[in-house]
Amino acid sequence: MKQIKYSYLNYNQAANNELLSTIEKLPEDNLIIVENELAKKQYFAYINKGQLRVKTNLISFEDFLDKIFISDKKILKDIKRFFLFYSYLKDDIKKKLNITNYYDCIEIADDFFEFFSYIRNKEDLESLNLSKWQEEKFELFFEIKNEMDKFLKENSYLPSDWLYSITNLKLDFLKKYKKLVFFDIVDFPYNFSKILETLKNYYDIEFILQMEDKDFNRDKLKLNKVSLIDKKMDIELAKYSNELELYTMILSRQYDNYYTTDANKEDRYSIFTKSNKYYLNDTKFYKIIETYLNLLNGIDHRNKNLIDIFLVKENIFNSAFMEFYGLDVEDYKCFEKIISKDYRYISLNLLREDYYSHFLNDDENLKIKLNLIFETLNSIDNINNIDDLNNFLCTNFFSSKTDIDFFMENKFDSLYDKIYEILGLLNSNENIEFFNSFDSFFKTNIGKNIFTLFFNYLNKIDIYSIEKNQNKDKELKNLNLIKYSLKNLENSALVYADSQSLPKIKANNNLFTEQQKIKLALKTNEDEILIQKYRFFQNILNLDKITVYSLVNQDINIDFSPFIYELVNKYSAKELNTNDLKGFFEACYLQNKTEDFKKDPVFFRAFSKKNTDFINNTLTIGAYDYILLKKNETFFFLDKICGIESISETSPVNGMSPKVLGNILHKTLEDIFKTNWKNILKDSTNLILLKEEIKEYLERHIWKEKLKIENFMELYLNEVLFPRLINNIENFLKVLYEELKDSKIQRIEAEKESTTKNVAYLEYKGIQVILNGRADLLIETDKARYIIDFKTGSYNKDQ
Repeated sequence: MKQIKYSYLNYNQAANNELLSTIEKLPEDNLIIVENELAKKQYFAYINKGQLRVKTNLISFEDFLDKIFISDKKILKDIKRFFLFYSYLKDDIKKKLNITNYYDCIEIADDFFEFFSYIRNKEDLESLNLSKWQEEKFELFFEIKNEMDKFLKENSYLPSDWLYSITNLKLDFLKKYKKLVFFDIVDFPYNFSKILETLKNYYDIEFILQMEDKDFNRDKLKLNKVSLIDKKMDIELAKYSNELELYTMILSRQYDNYYTTDANKEDRYSIFTKSNKYYLNDTKFYKIIETYLNLLNGIDHRNKNLIDIFLVKENIFNSAFMEFYGLDVEDYKCFEKIISKDYRYISLNLLREDYYSHFLNDDENLKIKLNLIFETLNSIDNINNIDDLNNFLCTNFFSSKTDIDFFMENKFDSLYDKIYEILGLLNSNENIEFFNSFDSFFKTNIGKNIFTLFFNYLNKIDIYSIEKNQNKDKELKNLNLIKYSLKNLENSALVYADSQSLPKIKANNNLFTEQQKIKLALKTNEDEILIQKYRFFQNILNLDKITVYSLVNQDINIDFSPFIYELVNKYSAKELNTNDLKGFFEACYLQNKTEDFKKDPVFFRAFSKKNTDFINNTLTIGAYDYILLKKNETFFFLDKICGIESISETSPVNGMSPKVLGNILHKTLEDIFKTNWKNILKDSTNLILLKEEIKEYLERHIWKEKLKIENFMELYLNEVLFPRLINNIENFLKVLYEELKDSKIQRIEAEKESTTKNVAYLEYKGIQVILNGRADLLIETDKARYIIDFKTGSYNKDQ
């Protein structure tokens, strides 16, 4: 039997990098297993620098596991596992697990496959004191697995989660090595101790760790604690309350290096130089696909495929979508006009029927593009498989070099390859036995579901820009790179060191309690935090001096990371002198100040007018114009005379706007009086209508305004609002009858126009002033005259 050895290195010193000097001395017959691909890249570059013969005995821990765990069975990875799981869910199990569609099963499927990666049988659970919900869920898991195992055995399949088992351990890859060196690894799988028992029968094994020996538990292969060494360290703390403040602080002080534990954090003010690493989420292609998915999810299939018009506005007027489809601010204004008229829905059928032609005829570009967008949206329904999806993408997004160039953005030359890599992965599902077709997984809306599947695979995929950053002065680097440095990093800053960013609480097995995890030898949340703490201290302790920047906001309980406070307790620290910052602001002020700085008071004065300002020497004023004129003469002049409309963004009103309700009431009463005026003149008792008659009038005008009322209001309208309106109209007509019954009605007219329409009311310095307005209801009797406003039942003096 071979031996297992543990070696412990000191933390790196300014004159010596212990990690690099140690790994460089390891012979080529040692297989060196390192933490991850980042570590492999750094060590490989160092040990092969200037060498004619490249050493290849370096491998990441993940690759090492893939090399030694090999099965004769076909491995099911990624999405294939989810399809497998979903295909073995009976209806009663779906109901118990609250699964209504394929996408509901993904998180549960992950739990299922992880569960059986370390639980072999029910006996493994006996000592755990399971709660009721655990017993019920795990019982369902075993039921699903019993059915699934038959298929897996018959067809020789194995989910990738279950590959790392002793039964699949194959050591052929290791034959050319005499020794296995686990170099600077502190995070091992739960069953690695058992794997080690097999490996040590054939190979000498060494663990090389940069820590004190008491910090590592050899039996459990995990950290016990993290000890801080005795050394002199200069720590400066800088706190900020928002990112703008951080921006000014960074500008006022220069550092040689900027580090963070969260390189993906949003940098709103572009404080730091962006690396050439992006996600597909950052591309225009992703944003356009996301827009279409948002629109798809907004379609109401039970109500003529209508889509909320505010959802459409919010999505199609994002920068990437506007640029691709050639939409501009004039198109936005035109769309806003539709919304300002209280419309809540839009659809392809409405566009085909020219329902909004009153607005769109003034903007041919928007009319064409809306039809194109909704036709494209509609064509997603025709997708039945991955070939159809491929054709859809080619037809709508990659049909010309111009489109391809647009999506590559002069920097993402691998975008096309990434997309087709994903399509290839999805297409491979169609060749497995349990996958008959997408119909078997998506009972309805197959096109939408395949499109969603594709979109989900775009998420967080790395893509690299071909653009090279010229300015490296403020490049934000991964903190974990410090331990690989040969340089003495004297003038460095650590940013985003707040309690929300460090430690990052990762999603970690929620099937078991922390105590149950300990019994099963699984990684606990405390273990995860300890690993993050070790990596943080391992890198920080390479430095003799560091300035730490953290968001501090006591109102939302954000402070410096607890890791920082541990450092401060050991080495002490001082706060950044904010006088430097005040000096920075003062310098900016002195550089840009003016001699006489004052703010003019806001005052909207009336512009002086010339006769030439008035078209045809005419000024037409309606009732609402007069109200606007009294309120603000300047805006009236700009709007009514210069033709400059003020565009304000309309916000959605839940259910139905008061204006729409008022219009329905107005049109209903107008219809009643225009239909019955002759009968009323004959006999005032004809003013009184039955509820059923009023209901007919009301429903007629409700239907006309249906696209302005949200669908969920239907029950409320029928059960509450309609009866109330009918009662109110009935009461209004009764009150009117009581007022008029003793008089002779000589005239009754709804929507009576002014008799002075198109006739000058007066002339002032050559300008013809025309009054233009209507009365909702005009009544003349032998005793009196009445002008009635339908909405209020009274009148507005200004009108």
